Amino acid sequence: ERERKKEREKVCLSVCVCVCVWRRDQKKFFYFCVWPEGKSRPFGDEKEQTRRKKRAETDTKKENMAAMPRNFKLLEEYDCAIGKEGKSLVTGKHMGLIHYGLDEERDDNTNLHHWRASIIGPQDTNLGEFMYEMVIFVPDNYPKAAPKVKFIQPKVSMGAVNSKGEVDPNKLDPKFRWSPEMNIADILRAIRENLYNNSVIKHSQNLQGTSY
Repeated sequence: ERERKKEREKVCLSVCVCVCVWRRDQKKFFYFCVWPEGKSRPFGDEKEQTRRKKRAETDTKKENMAAMPRNFKLLEEYDCAIGKEGKSLVTGKHMGLIHYGLDEERDDNTNLHHWRASIIGPQDTNLGEFMYEMVIFVPDNYPKAAPKVKFIQPKVSMGAVNSKGEVDPNKLDPKFRWSPEMNIADILRAIRENLYNNSVIKHSQNLQGTSY
């Protein structure tokens, strides 16, 4: 009888239900196992729980950023665009070579739809003296959806830019994937990064003075 009892215990211990609970008040995920005896035990070892906790915190951060009201996010970006308090979202080798802000002639500062930008070509290349002008439209479902960028002048020979000057973010190389935690500066940096492509330089160097 004692042996049969031990066998039953082994079977019970091998079957459990793993539960993931989201605590909205604490904005955390809790992982634990519910065993047949009705007891709860930690799910995984301490390292595994730590990894899960970090992943949950990262997911929460992304959700919070995605949930940020559209205009609040855009106003923060505008402050960075004009360098308020020394802030800037354009960093690294692109610093000082990308400029953008609200198109005050077309936007009444209420919907923050219309922006303008200028990108100076890669230095020490045949595009180094080119200044690309573009317009940006920020949709109502931003930042879930990427801003729409369109070149005005000069023209550029780039796989991600169609015959109307419109930029397809999914065709930027290296592959650019928009996500809600990104901002307008991210897509402008990706565009300028593409100007370093040798093929783009070769086929765009004679397009000075052209426009879409």
